[in-house]
Amino acid sequence: MSSRALRRAQREREVNGNASDEESISKAQSSRGGPKSSLFALLDQPESENEEEAGADLEEGDGSPEVKELEDMPPTKSSKKGKKKNKAREKRKQAKEVAKETNLNGLDEIDVALRDLSIPPAADGGSKHHRRKSQDFSVLSINSDHLHIENEVRRLFGRAALDTNEANDDELDPAAQAGRRQRRLMQQVQRGQRRNTPLNEARRKTFLVQLQPNETAPPGVSTGLAMEVLPETDDGTVRYRFVHAPAYRDVQLQFEDCVSSMDPERILMLLRFNPTHISTILQASLIVAHGRDFTLAGKLLQRALFTFGRALNSSFPNAASKGQARLPFRFQENRQFYLTAVMYMKNLRMRGVYRTIYEWAKLLLMLDPSDDPYAMLMTIDQHALRAKQYSALLDMSTHDHLEDTGWWKYPHIRYSRALAQMGLGDVDAARKSLSDAIKLWPFIAHALIKEQDISPVPMAVWGALPNTTYDELLTAHYVSNSKDLWASPEVKSLLSSVADGLTRDDLTPRNWSDITGGEPMVVPENISRLVILEEDARLLKLIPEQYRDNLGGMGDPLPPADNEPGYMNSSNRNVDVSPGDYNALARLLDEHDDNWPGDGGEQSAEDDE
Repeated sequence: MSSRALRRAQREREVNGNASDEESISKAQSSRGGPKSSLFALLDQPESENEEEAGADLEEGDGSPEVKELEDMPPTKSSKKGKKKNKAREKRKQAKEVAKETNLNGLDEIDVALRDLSIPPAADGGSKHHRRKSQDFSVLSINSDHLHIENEVRRLFGRAALDTNEANDDELDPAAQAGRRQRRLMQQVQRGQRRNTPLNEARRKTFLVQLQPNETAPPGVSTGLAMEVLPETDDGTVRYRFVHAPAYRDVQLQFEDCVSSMDPERILMLLRFNPTHISTILQASLIVAHGRDFTLAGKLLQRALFTFGRALNSSFPNAASKGQARLPFRFQENRQFYLTAVMYMKNLRMRGVYRTIYEWAKLLLMLDPSDDPYAMLMTIDQHALRAKQYSALLDMSTHDHLEDTGWWKYPHIRYSRALAQMGLGDVDAARKSLSDAIKLWPFIAHALIKEQDISPVPMAVWGALPNTTYDELLTAHYVSNSKDLWASPEVKSLLSSVADGLTRDDLTPRNWSDITGGEPMVVPENISRLVILEEDARLLKLIPEQYRDNLGGMGDPLPPADNEPGYMNSSNRNVDVSPGDYNALARLLDEHDDNWPGDGGEQSAEDDE
């Protein structure tokens, strides 16, 4: 071993000795919370000067005594390992002591810093405000499982009901089914498609709807429809907007030309080549609904919602499940979704799937609770009662957030509250709620008693009639849509007994002018929009004349005053079809059961290649 190496080994021993002293100092500093030395600082020490000093020392002495001392030294590497182990053991011990002290004091690092700075912690008002916001949103939170009609059908009738429906569809017309199989085979041969398989469950399911197992959809094919997130707001909600790609806009302009021509054949041709275009699907659904084929109309609406579901932003399901998603009604693209959902709910009523209808009504109310563009508050209470969601209805009707959005404008909800309480078995609370409702709006009780043919009519409500057109419309709409809810003997007995227990002096009819500041209570735009879609002649004559004269088309009824001008035409008219045109549409849609969307089509063939 050279004298230079011996000098270096001796210097390392001296450094280790100094390091032990520095280690004790650093431990004391760490207990006081002082800064720790950086290991990277050792890299800045110059080596040339140390080497020159070592060379000078070697020239002065022979180095033999130092060799003897080095022989008696333990290996440097093992001493470093021992010191590292001891140091790590001491650090773990110190960490345990610090954690123990923190647990005993019940303070975290932030609390300790605040204590040292003598800053009092923030009041709990902020957390309370946050909890209230969450509660406001949670009352309208959406469970996507309840949006799917298949789940309710399975719960009501079992899985066999869905299998039976599919089997019945296949056995309706064996000749037609054979023709469809032949056409499918020819299409596969012509396009070189090897095999056509239906979508699995994961690809058939979206947040909004789920296609039937025998239906197909284009795998990975863009429909030209997407959703974007609008700038953030300070109320904790997330606003979205549907957007159309240039190719989708071209198809929309073609659709408007077809509607303007009033030629149903052009619409059929457009649907053949653009089976995922929303406006064309809605027009086809209206055509088959007017032909009394409500099953086929429902399938078309479900396919339109499936297209919307595939276009949803990835954050929308999470926001909707928390009640935080908003879809501003002023955008034309968003209004198409509202229209599709309302038409779908109308179709679902014929199937009696009330739990699904209630969830859809809650979804539309959540998307715009302040304006409620399609007046879900007119019907959501009846949907909740039929779905036996009594507690949910009571929570919604007493919630401050929804009270601010206009519950007080809908007096029928107080009557429905009594039915919800009776459904929960609280008869005393039901009697009180019904008594309070009759005192404020006796004309609704009078209309219900007449509808249920209760005789004699209690004197307290005898001759009570609505004072305004608004009251007349609300009363007629509620009685017509809820008469089955008041038809049971128990409910009729409750209504009769509570009304008999009141006198004229007990009544304190609500005067709308006291609430509106003297302005007349007119039928608002959102209720008029709902009445237009329901197509009830008795109610249509009660909406304001300005709305009757500007009904427009069913593609966009009554655009709002704050409408954002877009490229779509809002005045589309409905296309009248003859029986021959309807049969042609039915045949086309029958072909689409094979081809739409993506089943045997060119897009699917490209994907297979």
